[in-house]
Amino acid sequence: MSKMRKSLKARSPKYLLSTTHRAGKSKASFFMQFGFDLDRWESLALALKRHPLENEVALEEKDDLWNEVHC
Repeated sequence: MSKMRKSLKARSPKYLLSTTHRAGKSKASFFMQFGFDLDRWESLALALKRHPLENEVALEEKDDLWNEVHC
């Protein structure tokens, strides 16, 4: 299993889809509006992986340190 996959597997259910995690519960609320849930965290991991591959950059800016930021 790749390092990224292990990282997504460890974080997705415990953080991005946790309704009780202090910092993650607002993210969970957001993702759950789109049908993602803790029982099927793999679908969120796949969607996050595929999103930049299937969508064009909508906005390109520079941050305060002049690093490119793609949204």
